[in-house]
Amino acid sequence: MFQKTRLQLTIQNSFILILVISAIATAVYSYMQFLLYSDLDEDLKLLMTEYEEIVETGFFPLEATVSKPTFIQDPRVKVLIWDRRGELIQVDEDEALFIENQQDFKPFRELEIEGKVSNGYHFRTIAEEFETEYGTYTVQLLRNVNSEQEMIQRIAVLLLTGTAVGGILSIMAGFYLAGVALVPINSALKKQQQFVSDASHELRTP
Repeated sequence: MFQKTRLQLTIQNSFILILVISAIATAVYSYMQFLLYSDLDEDLKLLMTEYEEIVETGFFPLEATVSKPTFIQDPRVKVLIWDRRGELIQVDEDEALFIENQQDFKPFRELEIEGKVSNGYHFRTIAEEFETEYGTYTVQLLRNVNSEQEMIQRIAVLLLTGTAVGGILSIMAGFYLAGVALVPINSALKKQQQFVSDASHELRTP
């Protein structure tokens, strides 16, 4: 009975501790992801705002040599231009990744940050539709985030390892503490059993 009760207490306490550790790990992971992407997403939005200003002047770059404006200095930022039918008509550079995997990069929400993955490459993107004298086009800015993604994956591995180690330690600690907590109860039960045994013996003795 003692071992069964001890095991039940261990399971209950360990389950609660593992839940707490998992919740903390999830919160840390989400916060780190937010920190890594928040500034990057804001930069993409600012670049799109500058792109809007260019289009407002009446200039809309469609040629390969000018499709990437000079204000975009980061080489990890790419510019894709889509027509009204959702066909990719221009890439700022001759990149087979975008041309051969168009479905992976199609924008679905205007002026919202989206995550895109293709052939192991991770991107954060933002897109906006423009009405021009040439027709309706969607400009999409993409920023490669492979380095950030690798960092997040390392953090995830560390957190999962920490959660697993914490779970094992919580089970060990729970088993020990349950045993310590049950010592007085076990002692009292033994004394009670001894008392009942002694009393029964006295009553049977003439």
